[in-house]
Amino acid sequence: MMLSKDSVEKTWQKIVDGYRSKELDKMIEEVNAKAKEQGIE
Repeated sequence: MMLSKDSVEKTWQKIVDGYRSKELDKMIEEVNAKAKEQGIE
């Protein structure tokens, strides 16, 4: 991200879109839910 000429938001969106294209949405949701259970946000 630090080397990109795009904004941080745009770069992060590209990363998230890449995850979605690999159908990793469900895994991301599971990890986020588990982290929230443990008080990590």
